[in-house]
Amino acid sequence: MGKTKQWLINFLDLNEHTPLPPPPEKWQDQSLDNAFNKLSLNPDNRPPQPQRPTRPPRKSDDHGRRPSGPSHDRPPRRQSYDAPRPSTATVDTQSTPTKPGRKRASSVPADAGGQCAGRTKKGDRCGRQVKASPLWMGGDLYCFQHQKDLLQPSGFYGHTVDGADVWIKFEDYIPSWLQPETQALLRVEMAKARSKADEEGYIYVFEIRDPADKDHVQLKVGRTVNVVKRLNEWGKQCGSKEQVLRGWFPGKLNEESLLKGTVVVEEDAKKDVWCHRLERLIHLELADIAVNAPYLEAGWKPFVKGKGKGKKNTLATTVSPKMMKGAGKGNGGSGLPCKDCTCRTVHKEIFEFQRVKSGPYKGREFDAIVKRIVDDWGEFVRTYV
Repeated sequence: MGKTKQWLINFLDLNEHTPLPPPPEKWQDQSLDNAFNKLSLNPDNRPPQPQRPTRPPRKSDDHGRRPSGPSHDRPPRRQSYDAPRPSTATVDTQSTPTKPGRKRASSVPADAGGQCAGRTKKGDRCGRQVKASPLWMGGDLYCFQHQKDLLQPSGFYGHTVDGADVWIKFEDYIPSWLQPETQALLRVEMAKARSKADEEGYIYVFEIRDPADKDHVQLKVGRTVNVVKRLNEWGKQCGSKEQVLRGWFPGKLNEESLLKGTVVVEEDAKKDVWCHRLERLIHLELADIAVNAPYLEAGWKPFVKGKGKGKKNTLATTVSPKMMKGAGKGNGGSGLPCKDCTCRTVHKEIFEFQRVKSGPYKGREFDAIVKRIVDDWGEFVRTYV
């Protein structure tokens, strides 16, 4: 009896001097041990306590060694979230430009078009949608109303290299037989202030030879700051047809050695030749001439640009003001993706001209048309841009 009382004291965490409560009356005739069983104080009758899960022993390899890697028997630790840290990789400043340049368009979709770039009388942008014509070389588009507005002024004030103001007449630089769309875009480009993104450079001309085509000649007119480097790049980029360098500006087209490996370009010659503006002016006019082929008309003469020369340029031809079709292509030559380029681009710098079959300009498509346009617009940019 003494051991049972001592066990009960220890189990209930009672002081040894604390009196025990009397058992119920109906249990008084029973033994104390039976009373403990009725009260579920017997440790054998206590409800089972939840046991902590035991970790199974770690497996060992054939040599009795424990694996060195993390144990798969324990639950994975909670992963903390780390905010992404800025990259510490170094940047090659020689090959990566410090600022994004203007993206250069390499193709013009056939279904291209967009919103008119003109402004209403309230100063808001015109809401008309304009469908691009075969003459479009990318850039702004103008609706019929704003084309009409652009063709009204006779000229604009430009600035010479020394800063002097000079009145420039549009008729001295833009042939009247170009399409109204082309004339309007040329006027906008002539009157623009020079962009900060423009740079001094050159205009080069390649001929893409195709002996199988006796009716057309393809000429690529582009800009570059390094003629020799661009010559090598173009040869590697598109090599299915032979490409012949016809010349560059500023330079004496057709007078230097044009063979690859012998080309020498004067670096100082490109001073004040802002090649972005110059390329745009040349492309606009060449696209119109390639598509409409006014040079095929009887009595056609090349247009001579320059101050005071507008009245001397007369067109004794029967060129229709309506756009001609089928003469040539001004956007990408054949208008099809290049077979040599993995990106399947349409090279917008390629112009396809119908060959002259007879007359004084037979076989002189480059000299009579392209060379003169490149030279004349080059002098305009050098003088007024």
